[in-house]
Amino acid sequence: MFAFEWKSYDTFKPFITSGNNNTDIIELPPITKPIPPEPKILKPTTIFKLVENTDKDVKDVLIDVEVKPDEPNVGYIPIEIKPEIEVIENQIFIGVSEMPDFIGGDEARVEYLRKNIVYPSTARETGIQGTVYLTFVIEKNGEITDVKILRGVGGGCDEEATRVVKAMPKWKPGKQRDKAVRVQFNLPIKFQLAN
Repeated sequence: MFAFEWKSYDTFKPFITSGNNNTDIIELPPITKPIPPEPKILKPTTIFKLVENTDKDVKDVLIDVEVKPDEPNVGYIPIEIKPEIEVIENQIFIGVSEMPDFIGGDEARVEYLRKNIVYPSTARETGIQGTVYLTFVIEKNGEITDVKILRGVGGGCDEEATRVVKAMPKWKPGKQRDKAVRVQFNLPIKFQLAN
């Protein structure tokens, strides 16, 4: 059984008078509640791996323990919990730790394009020039697949750029965590007429 008492007080504003007929009323500031102390922040818990060896097998038990600086962690081996990253077998990456590279480097790639691109006659006759932007995938074995035009200029330049990229020799594949992966690569090819 619970009992409580409820008291009701009239609202009262304290004031001070000077004692003469001309009353000067001075209002006192309202009484405020003291600010409560900030809540205590508990130390985080750390997960440890307790290994019990038996003759038949090894049992892993995860337990929560509060780490105290003055107590040694005898018998407990701290484990690092890493988020699981699922790598899809045929996933196409845009940026990887080791980007794919044309065999011989950028200079060799530019030289290959210079030797193999033939300026289309339609584009030459009509004065079409500009930059064709392509995207393609460099496979795990270095082959070029899935060649697409992102932005073209017409006059046969788009088709010529696609033909030359599809005929490129194998590249050095890109790697993520020391494993060859599929990487998307964008390449601009500039068509410019000599004056």
